[in-house]
Amino acid sequence: KEYETVRIQHGRKKPRTPPVTLEAARDNDFAFDWQAYTPPVAHRLGVQEVEASIETLRNYIDWTPFFMTWSLAGKYPRILEDEVVGVEAQRL
Repeated sequence: KEYETVRIQHGRKKPRTPPVTLEAARDNDFAFDWQAYTPPVAHRLGVQEVEASIETLRNYIDWTPFFMTWSLAGKYPRILEDEVVGVEAQRL
């Protein structure tokens, strides 16, 4: 029954833009001269080792997917102060 409701609701949605015919889409294809393109060369080639401490890296990690895996709803870092799951989020 739940899937039937979702299917019906999805069927009622109106498209944001009108559909385009296949012919119109083909007429509007991406035109680019790949033969004349020269990709930029990286300043440093090969494997580069970067020294960074975990204390530095942890500021750049979005922990939201980690908490979602544990079925704790909320965005990091606000989840740590959440009334319902905050204590458990901090424990993890």
